[in-house]
Amino acid sequence: MSDEFPSSTSRRCGRSTTRSPTAAVVGLWAVLMLLATGCVTELEADATAGLTSTTRIPVTTTVESPAADQKAEGSGPDSATTTTTPLPALVDAHLEVVEVLDGLDAPVALSFRSGQDEMIFVAQREGTVRRVEIRARSRGRISYRLRSGHLVDVRDEIDLSPGSTDDDDDDGETSLTMADRGVRGMAISADGRRIYLSFTDTNGTTRIDEWTFGDAQISNRTRRTVLQLDTPLSDVAGNNLAFGPDGFLYIALGVADSGATSGTAQDPRTLAGSVLRIDPEPFEDEDYVIPAGNPFADGDLGAPEVYLYGLHHPTALSWDRATDDLWLTDAGRDRIEEINLLTAGADVGANLGWDVYEGSRLADPDLAALADHTPPLFEYDQGVLCKLTGGTVYRGEIEPLQGVYVYGDACDQRLYGMVTNQLGEVVEAGPIAEGLEAGPITALAANAKNELYGLSLRHGSILSVQAIESTEDEEDE
Repeated sequence: MSDEFPSSTSRRCGRSTTRSPTAAVVGLWAVLMLLATGCVTELEADATAGLTSTTRIPVTTTVESPAADQKAEGSGPDSATTTTTPLPALVDAHLEVVEVLDGLDAPVALSFRSGQDEMIFVAQREGTVRRVEIRARSRGRISYRLRSGHLVDVRDEIDLSPGSTDDDDDDGETSLTMADRGVRGMAISADGRRIYLSFTDTNGTTRIDEWTFGDAQISNRTRRTVLQLDTPLSDVAGNNLAFGPDGFLYIALGVADSGATSGTAQDPRTLAGSVLRIDPEPFEDEDYVIPAGNPFADGDLGAPEVYLYGLHHPTALSWDRATDDLWLTDAGRDRIEEINLLTAGADVGANLGWDVYEGSRLADPDLAALADHTPPLFEYDQGVLCKLTGGTVYRGEIEPLQGVYVYGDACDQRLYGMVTNQLGEVVEAGPIAEGLEAGPITALAANAKNELYGLSLRHGSILSVQAIESTEDEEDE
């Protein structure tokens, strides 16, 4: 299944953008997959095969807060009011995932451009970026058309031929598989002016290149390399890109399994096994700028680019548009898939544990536990499921899905959701749509209206997450 999922430059410190802290609470780690309860549907029960056994928590949360007159008059705690906030119930979501366009060649990433909402940008593993035009039709219908030609084309710099990079090298180490070659990520700046592509070239170098938009086209004359990692091909896996709410470019890099026990991910002085944060705007003779708020911006205890570390193979990073919290999925090596929640403004410089921990468990029983690390919010054992893909918090118009973290798995043709309460605890997790004819979802992204689109690498198609219209004779149970 490895083909079905993603996944030395000068620097300058000084320029910074202050990010407004959002009122959010630190996520408390909990693991559950909907077992042993009369509320679990047949669909949910089937999905738990091979997963961690857990107990379902009620989908409401109660928070005590002082009444207004208590604050004014200093009355005792007995006058506190209790507010019950309902949470989404996955069983009420009633979703379907619709294939809206096919004909793509191994799509690995999708993005949207500010001011051009009628267009989907899709990166293909081979080294190209295609555009899909969205057209509104009569009676509320929407059509999708794949434009001819390529917006970006670096195919002559990528080698995807069998055996080109995945054979054993002279040192006996295994290089990256097909899933880790070619284009790995794409991002468009918040102002819509620039597009960024991450890829592994024929020399095994990991590169982040930038192009500038004209009106709707780009010119190769605007191309420049923002960052490159001249490390052995076997030392870096994964290469996801995303712009954060602070306007900075985040780059998620993993460590390939051939170097999984080297301790690289636990060393913030190295870039592999980390999430990097940079300002990609060139400054004087520098290719990019280090934000002043980076935890190792001075370079003393870690690389200035490093924002988080302790990652194995990050498959997706996204921000909740309502809270600015960062959600990050990390694929395990042998046993565990994990979802991490990093609270806005509070978890800068966090160590996520790899390669001492895989999920919440020691990767090797002989290893000493870490004194301080950030455990995952949620995890599941590999088995029927194998590798987390996609992942984003839904903030669109489908009310039962509001605030649900939506994700997929490379070995399962279902869409999954996870609900957290106001304390940051997981209260429900399970499938929310099944029977995806286009195969497992490879990636997920939200457009400007917060509606979700996905990709199927296997079928070369774009998917749309939609609500199933209820019928009049539907009755509440």
